[in-house]
Amino acid sequence: MISKELINKYVQITDIAEEFGIRLESISSGEFDFKCKCPAKDHKGGSERTSSLCISTKQNSFYCFGCNASGGAVNFYMICSDSDFQTAIEILTPSVPSEATFLPQRKQSNIDILISISNMFRQSMLENKNDIKWISSLMEKVDKKIDNMKFDDIDSANRLKVSVENVLKQRYSE
Repeated sequence: MISKELINKYVQITDIAEEFGIRLESISSGEFDFKCKCPAKDHKGGSERTSSLCISTKQNSFYCFGCNASGGAVNFYMICSDSDFQTAIEILTPSVPSEATFLPQRKQSNIDILISISNMFRQSMLENKNDIKWISSLMEKVDKKIDNMKFDDIDSANRLKVSVENVLKQRYSE
């Protein structure tokens, strides 16, 4: 099942409003771009006279100053359709591009550490041209460890970096 976060990222609240025939008024108020009458059936008994719900397209979120409803696309759909969470997820899931489900959703990666290791090897090769065969052999061993490392395994990447630093210092500090 596709997560709520993924749907909120790819499904625009303004598209949902259009689907339900909700008239949006352009505004420029802080983070908000649009306002409309709150579509929640319980909001003032469904008879709201002035717009109290504001939408931020930048954050793809909404907030109703009348009933305090807020959230992303999933919550907005639930309010508009008067449906439950599971129904909203099922209906909105086809709107998420299929390739989005395969994108890494990790906040941190070890890429900067691995680039640092690569730079150490490059510098060692520039400074020690007579020892390129040994450096290449060490690089192959390190590459095998990197191949088995997970994208977000920062601790292992840091340990590998310290290990490479120590081996290179030991070899070239004499």
